[in-house]
Amino acid sequence: MFRYQLSDHLDAYGKLGVTYLELDKQSTFRFGERLSDSDTKLVSAVGLDYALSERWSVRGEYQFIDGIGSDAL
Repeated sequence: MFRYQLSDHLDAYGKLGVTYLELDKQSTFRFGERLSDSDTKLVSAVGLDYALSERWSVRGEYQFIDGIGSDAL
C-alpha cells in the first residue's frame, strides 16, 4: 500500500496485490451445464482515507481485477 498525505486528515493511497479466483456457475445457454474456472489475477486499487479521530477513519476505494474467468464462462 502506498500513501500520500493530502492534508492533516486526508490521505490518498494505491494498492497492488494478487488474488486467487474460483468461479462456478450454471449456464442458462447450455441446458443447465455447470461451468467452473480458477485463476490468479493482479488486483489494483486507489482510494481516499479520511481520519475522523485518532482511532476512527472513513475510507472509499475502487478495486480493479482484469479479466475474471476464461472465454468458457
